[in-house]
Amino acid sequence: TLLHAPRRRCMLDDVPPHYANDRDVIGKVAHLAMVDDDNVARVLSWHMGNDMDCCITTTTEKAMSVNEQCGGRQQMLALDSIYKRALPAWDKQLPHARVLREPRGNPQFVKHYLKFSAREEECRQVFALLLGEVIVLDTLADAAYYRQHLAQHTRCPTLLTREGDRIRSTGKFGGAQNKAPPLDKLRVVFGAPPPERLTILNHQIEMLQSL
Repeated sequence: TLLHAPRRRCMLDDVPPHYANDRDVIGKVAHLAMVDDDNVARVLSWHMGNDMDCCITTTTEKAMSVNEQCGGRQQMLALDSIYKRALPAWDKQLPHARVLREPRGNPQFVKHYLKFSAREEECRQVFALLLGEVIVLDTLADAAYYRQHLAQHTRCPTLLTREGDRIRSTGKFGGAQNKAPPLDKLRVVFGAPPPERLTILNHQIEMLQSL
């Protein structure tokens, strides 16, 4: 069935059970979003690295409480500690718009591949902070071309590729430090969303039940 069809899942441990219904504990970064595309899920999960295990709360007080309960071993980030005016707009234009008419490699902000099942506005703040303006393109050659031309006019953000490469915002690339391992070798990975057909069926069931 659609419900039980195999799909990529995030296997990272969740927050302690007694926080499950606490509205001030939003959850760990890896659980806040899903990514449909396997190639993007691979490179993005690897790029975010240790951030995936960070627990997000609404307040600093709650972050301190969770950190204490976990013996100081849990990474924490509180939304009330973020300077929100400095966050990049979610729907801003790609930086090449004025300087590169025909970019190669289908550039997109990688954050636009994220799908949220709950608390979307808060999740957008988290990923805007952690990802900034990271862009994903098809290949390393596409990314190198993009950076080469963009850097002549403005700052170039970190670039990822659908083949698993990374060009850092400094321009550095290559080596094992800038190549994602295969998807099945990653310790933590974003899960895949349910099939679109299942989402539509669930919506139709909810509508029928409300009649």
